[in-house]
Amino acid sequence: MPQPHTPSANIKFGLGAIALRPKFGVFIASMNELWAHIDLWLAVILVRTVMRPALQILVETQSKVDKPAERLISQIMVTGARMYLALSGTASKDAVLGEMLGPEDAKRFEPLMKRVKSIRRRRNAVMHGIIGIEPEVADCIVIQDLDDAVAHSMGAPVECSIYKEKDFLDLIGEIKTLLGDLHAFHPGVTPAPDASAAPPPNAAQTQRETPQAHQETSQPKPPEPQA
Repeated sequence: MPQPHTPSANIKFGLGAIALRPKFGVFIASMNELWAHIDLWLAVILVRTVMRPALQILVETQSKVDKPAERLISQIMVTGARMYLALSGTASKDAVLGEMLGPEDAKRFEPLMKRVKSIRRRRNAVMHGIIGIEPEVADCIVIQDLDDAVAHSMGAPVECSIYKEKDFLDLIGEIKTLLGDLHAFHPGVTPAPDASAAPPPNAAQTQRETPQAHQETSQPKPPEPQA
């Protein structure tokens, strides 16, 4: 977890600061790459939600979907995803996604959305902050929030946070886990209960079961007589 930092007199902010600690530049690029996939899958979930009723009608009516129909469906889905991604601001995107999911899916998706917002906020602090180098502290970078940077430019004291390697690795790990959970979310599909969480069978009942009873229950039923 990044910590508030009281800077030394030699702290350096400005263009090119990250080049003095290139390892952290790799971490930031990795975070940016992963978050692009988060945005992509939020768009995919929205499109799946919007298209599900239409696709369900095709299934229920056993309609034949030929190549032109496949292209039409694909184009509609791509257009919907582009419209979602073109929305201005994450708040607008989140509101549209929540509205389109419907009550049941929105309830299932709520814990995921809370994680999206929490991780996005911490990711944005890095991606949209002013990066600096603290010569007094090795193997780290400092990041200044834009609001604090504006205040600093007006003469206010420097306020910033210090980021070490573990802070980036932890955040990258959280983004990867979130991405996997978004992959697993399907609108309209309630996940099956986890079999590993089922209670163990009653031991006493298992011991009372006779070999003959086991044989009877395990044998397949004979075929029905044919007229």
